[in-house]
Amino acid sequence: MESVVFIFSLIDCCALIFLSVYFWVVPEVIGHAVVTVLMLISLHWFIFLLNLPVATWNIYRYIMVPSGNMGVFDPTEIHNRGQLKSHMKEAMIKLGFHLLCFFMYLYRATSYVKSTKLFVKCDTESAFDIVHWFILSIDRYTAQRARLESMNQAAKISS
Repeated sequence: MESVVFIFSLIDCCALIFLSVYFWVVPEVIGHAVVTVLMLISLHWFIFLLNLPVATWNIYRYIMVPSGNMGVFDPTEIHNRGQLKSHMKEAMIKLGFHLLCFFMYLYRATSYVKSTKLFVKCDTESAFDIVHWFILSIDRYTAQRARLESMNQAAKISS
């Protein structure tokens, strides 16, 4: 009896885990397809060709779910057919792909910032002017706040 309860609790926990994973499949498919189409529209051919197989695989995997299964990650089928290793392999490949894309996008963003010279070196006088302006604005704020507080106190005393 205890073993039956244990097995049912294990199945229930696995179902909850896989159902929570299943809700992320559709946004992943949509998001990856949108990014791939945007790369095609903006004529970024290398990134488009890099994203195309992954987006195609995601769409294919979502469309080819058998009719009786709950979704891409079906908790009853993953142990019956030994799909756990293939899902783990797919997850590691996707992790590598997303790490590669992250560092490519990071490199492109930093090279763009460098090429547009958004961060111009400033001399010491202009830096001193910025600090001086900041200090003056803080002084003005504190003086204005002190005036408001004194006016509030005077209003409380008179009433």
